[in-house]
Amino acid sequence: MKKLFFLISLCTSFISVAQNLESKIPSNAQAVISVNGNRLLELMSIAEFDQLNIAKELFKNANKSTDSTAKIASLKDFGFKTNSKTYYFYQTTDSINYHHFIIKLNDKNLFEGLLSKSETDEIERNDATNILTQYSNITVWNDNMLLFTKFDGSYQYFEKNEERFLKQAENEDESIYSIEKRLTKTWTKNHALAIFNNKSTKSILTNSSYTKRKDEKAVASFWIDNYGELIETAMLYSLRSLFMPPDTQSYKNRYGVDDVWGNFYLEDDAVRLTASMEINEEWRSIYKKMYRSKIGNEFFQYFDQDNVLGYASISFNMQGTLEEYPNIVSNIYSGMMPKYKEEIEVAAEVTSVLLDEKAIGNAITGNMLYILNDISEKEVTYTSYEYDDDYKKTEVTKTKTETIPDFTVMIGSKNKKLLDKLIRLGAKHKLVNPQAKYFKVKKEDNIPFDLFFVVKNNIAFLTSSEKQIKDIVNDKVNSNSGKHKKMMRKNISVFYANGKKIMHKIPKSILSKNEMEIYNLAKDNLSEAYLTISKMKGNKVHMELKMDTPTNHKNSLKYFLSFF
Repeated sequence: MKKLFFLISLCTSFISVAQNLESKIPSNAQAVISVNGNRLLELMSIAEFDQLNIAKELFKNANKSTDSTAKIASLKDFGFKTNSKTYYFYQTTDSINYHHFIIKLNDKNLFEGLLSKSETDEIERNDATNILTQYSNITVWNDNMLLFTKFDGSYQYFEKNEERFLKQAENEDESIYSIEKRLTKTWTKNHALAIFNNKSTKSILTNSSYTKRKDEKAVASFWIDNYGELIETAMLYSLRSLFMPPDTQSYKNRYGVDDVWGNFYLEDDAVRLTASMEINEEWRSIYKKMYRSKIGNEFFQYFDQDNVLGYASISFNMQGTLEEYPNIVSNIYSGMMPKYKEEIEVAAEVTSVLLDEKAIGNAITGNMLYILNDISEKEVTYTSYEYDDDYKKTEVTKTKTETIPDFTVMIGSKNKKLLDKLIRLGAKHKLVNPQAKYFKVKKEDNIPFDLFFVVKNNIAFLTSSEKQIKDIVNDKVNSNSGKHKKMMRKNISVFYANGKKIMHKIPKSILSKNEMEIYNLAKDNLSEAYLTISKMKGNKVHMELKMDTPTNHKNSLKYFLSFF
């Protein structure tokens, strides 16, 4: 049933949810995901979706997962409304984690027809409400809607309260594990019915943090209430006994991130995912000092957008980051290990005293740009061994063809004298070899390309191309930054890839038959893609992932699904 339900949920993500279902989500939900089927149906009909390979594969797997005689050949065969929304929401307590899915039903009989005979026999009929209780999930439905709840009890909670729960044993032989499974199942059933019958807490629609971040134009949306605390409870709960006193019940947001929300859009010319996070007051000043920088104009003298396959830029303030180092360490680690809070804070302070933040900040400013210039095949030599009949080995040099990236890394630096001293020291110890106006890094056997290094114009350059380093030192690099300069200057970080250019550069000779199929699909469909992370505005940081839709696709949904 669980496997079938998740396949159904995947299919019904193509459809959507109505307002009355949203009102059933409790106001204390810690995460909510919604999928807007109305928007999807504007871009692709159910009949078109049914013909896609991904749909046929889903239908085949759904049919395999049940012994029901009913066969699925269309999205409509699941019995769900194809013109409403689908919601997932997450709740956690000190004893149970709840994962809920709520869906609008169109035909209850169609849904029940997908259940196995054993599951049908276990259905509890209560007036118009149907309940199916299984090992780790409970499904509740009527003629109009369905709620699926997967639950996970906390072993630590029952272990801590073992004495109290053993008194609730149904017989003297019942173990604490058996008691846990019985009670969590009962609690979850009551919890699910309270949600289903609107007898739980206030609706999520009374939570302004959630409602003001919704966008009805989005195909899908997500919202997380206090991301830092959610991550702490979800990921560190099992380690709590190692770091936190046994009586500690509350969790602190140690990562500085409160609410996180985002939206997924399928627009005429692009597929776009936006996300935002709210920085809490304790971390706000830290973020501002860390990212009070922008990538320097001098970087764009060595950037040519016509000869770039992809790039990654980052701009942070190294001096400000080092100055905030004690606060960062204290916020994250001292709360996790309160017994050693004083030691951690003192160690961080001592480290800060030993560091010369300004000198390091001048040597490495924090502005960096990685550029992928090319991808090509190259014959490289490597050392191997051959063995004779007596198992004596002989070292031999062999050659092989490898696919090599041609890249350039630029790192901002305002202390050329210090870097020159380091280079001279490297030359003394034969780690770098001086060339005409630049240096060649000593090559290791396991690195299939050469590396060249030079410091020029407040930038340290490291590249795999000798031609590129010669063009840099001789001022022969073409400067053409176009739209990319504005993006990099106004954001903390930008990641860019020209999918079409990259795919045309990958040598076909290295691909297997199956890889060639993927290659041809990607070559015909990939376009430009961007990921940008903004500077902090007020107390928020925004991110956007955008993939342009090629002109040979009718709309962005069909483009997106073409990859499947």
